Amino acid sequence: MEATFRLARLVPFPPVYASVTVRVVPADGDEVEVGDEAFAWRLEAYGPHACYGAPYDADLIAEAEEGAHYALARLPAGVGPVRVQVVDVRERPVDTGPGQVKFAAAHAVWRALGHEPADPPTVTAGGEVVFP
Repeated sequence: MEATFRLARLVPFPPVYASVTVRVVPADGDEVEVGDEAFAWRLEAYGPHACYGAPYDADLIAEAEEGAHYALARLPAGVGPVRVQVVDVRERPVDTGPGQVKFAAAHAVWRALGHEPADPPTVTAGGEVVFP
């Protein structure tokens, strides 16, 4: 099962953007991994000299992993275990703030599994992500 969740809002200011695609497959235990291709989209967007793997990307990877683990911890009994492969992480340096990739990753996992939690995280009018 594969799903993408895109958090995108232009108004009210400030803009908010994060997009995460996950692939979820059965496994022996819950696992989360970020594939090497998570930032490969930059090669298409910016050309062969685009870079990825910088410290900023490590922060985005950590948020994607946190979001996937957050989602897995809130699944109902009987769902899983699964391996979550984060295959695409997209941000916009000006529009992506703390917690937004985590938010998108959690929602992508829930979307892939067909689950919506009773108390999902929210985004305030000021763009701050709030996890219950």
